[in-house]
Amino acid sequence: MYINYNIVSGIEYGTLTSSVRSGTKVSKGDQIYLGRVIDKDKGIFKSRERGLFTYDLKTNTFGKVPPEYIEPRKERKTKYPKRPGLIVSFGDIYVLNQYISNKGFYDAVDQIGYRNIDTLHALLAYYILSPHANRHAYDWWDLTYAKQLFPRAQMQSQRISEALADIGSEEAKQDFFKEYFRFLAKDETCCTDKKTSEYFTDGILIDSTGLPNAIHFPLTAVNNHNGKISEEVRLIYVVQQQTGLPLFFRYVAGNIVDVTTIHRTVAELKANGINTNMAILDAGYYNGKNADVLCEARIPFISRMNSNYKVYKRAIKNHLDTLESRNNLVRINNRAIYVKCIPCQIGEKEDRPAYAYLCRDLTMRNELQKHLLERAVDQDMPDEP
Repeated sequence: MYINYNIVSGIEYGTLTSSVRSGTKVSKGDQIYLGRVIDKDKGIFKSRERGLFTYDLKTNTFGKVPPEYIEPRKERKTKYPKRPGLIVSFGDIYVLNQYISNKGFYDAVDQIGYRNIDTLHALLAYYILSPHANRHAYDWWDLTYAKQLFPRAQMQSQRISEALADIGSEEAKQDFFKEYFRFLAKDETCCTDKKTSEYFTDGILIDSTGLPNAIHFPLTAVNNHNGKISEEVRLIYVVQQQTGLPLFFRYVAGNIVDVTTIHRTVAELKANGINTNMAILDAGYYNGKNADVLCEARIPFISRMNSNYKVYKRAIKNHLDTLESRNNLVRINNRAIYVKCIPCQIGEKEDRPAYAYLCRDLTMRNELQKHLLERAVDQDMPDEP
C-alpha cells in the first residue's frame, strides 16, 4: 500500500493505492480516494465524505484532527501574485468582545474545556451576531475583525460540527453552568448565601417552545398545541425575570406536555443551587399537582389559568357580574383594566389557600369589538339577529 499524490489545477490530492503482482509485473490494485492534501508530513487530508481527518499509512487507520490544529487557507499553485487582503468589518464584533471580556463572561465559557479557545469564542460571537447557518461561519470570520481577535479559530462547517459535538457533552454543560451561576451571582440582581452556597434570584420565568423537525431520533414526536399538529422536540427554559438571562434549559420529547415537567424542572434548579423566590409560569404548566409542588417548595407563583378548571369557572360564575366596579378599576401602562382579587383554594384537593385575579382589559375588549364590527361589515351581516 502506498499513497499516490497528484496535482490537479494547482491542488494536490492523495489516493491510497495497493500494488498487485502478476508474475514479474506489478500493477495498481484497489484505490481509496483520500481527498485534498492538507499536511503531507502529518498525514492530514480533507474530503467531502470525511471532512478533515488524518490517515496513518503504517497502521492503515483513519483518525480525527486535534481541535487546536489550524487548517491552512486553500491556495492554488499559480504564477500570479496573491491578491491583497480585503477590508474587514470592525464594529459589532469588537464591541461584543469588549463587553464579554469586561463582564468576565469568558471565564464561564472557558469552563467548557474545549481545547481550541479561539474556536469557542468565535462561535459564541457568531451565534450572537449572525442569523446565518454554520456554512457561512467561515466567511463571517474571514471578513470581520473576528479573524484578528481569534486567529486560531477553525470555522469551517465540518470543524464546527466536531466542536459542537464536543461542547454539547453532558460534562461540558455541567462545568459551564457551575461557573455560569457564579458569574450571575456577581451581578447586583443576584446574591449568594454563604451558608448554603445557593444562588438567589428575584424571580424566574418558566416556558417551553416546540422545535419542529423531521429528524428520526427518539426525541421527535407528534405534538398537539392549540389544535396545531406538528412533529417536534420540546425545549424547556428558565430565565431570570429581571435581566432575562437564561438560567436553565432542557429538551424533552415533543409529545411531553408542560404540566408533567414542572416538578423535575424545580428539582433540577434546586440541585444546581438556584433557590427561586418567585416563579411566573406559562398557562400550560398549571394544574392541581403542580400547584401542590410549588406550594410545598414554598415558591410563590403566578400563572394564567385555562378555562377548564373549577377555580376559573367559580370565579366567572360568582364574580363576573360585579367585576366592572369603580373600586376594581386600575390604570396600567396607560390602559384601563378591571381587576378583582378573589380568595380561592387550589391544588389537587383544593385545600391550599391562594388568590385568583379576575381581569378585564377595556382596551383589548374595544379592539375585539372593533374587529368584530369590521368583519360584520365586510361580510354584509344584517344589523338584527
